[in-house]
Amino acid sequence: MGESIGTHRPLYRFPASYYKHEIMKAVFVFFFLCMTLQVTWAQADLHTALGNGDVPGISIHFGDKVELAIGDKEETLAKADVETRLREFYATHVPKGFSPKHNGTSKSNESTYTIGELSTDKGDFRVYIYFTQEGEKRSVAELRIEE
Repeated sequence: MGESIGTHRPLYRFPASYYKHEIMKAVFVFFFLCMTLQVTWAQADLHTALGNGDVPGISIHFGDKVELAIGDKEETLAKADVETRLREFYATHVPKGFSPKHNGTSKSNESTYTIGELSTDKGDFRVYIYFTQEGEKRSVAELRIEE
């Protein structure tokens, strides 16, 4: 009974390597969440731009080349040409909104996609957006607008 109050020793002391490992795990999780939110915010911006017919807002998400399909016409175009085709589409189809229906990721996590519905004054269109990783940026590689 010679113990004084306040001299309590822990039952088990973890080695320093344990704490280093736990800190590294926390840092990894933090950066993973930041990257996930960045992709999610970028997709949300694109969804808003699609629903508003905002061609410049859509095109900032494009890579150098984009496979574009509107109706039954499909072509691989440079970014500027895709902008022209989208302006032509929105000139004849006034947008009312875009609603994402499904998002997914490839098995290798190198690409993602969104399937949604674009409402216009001429009816609803199914939209398929395929994103790929280009260096540090995730870009739209394919955009399909189908009745």
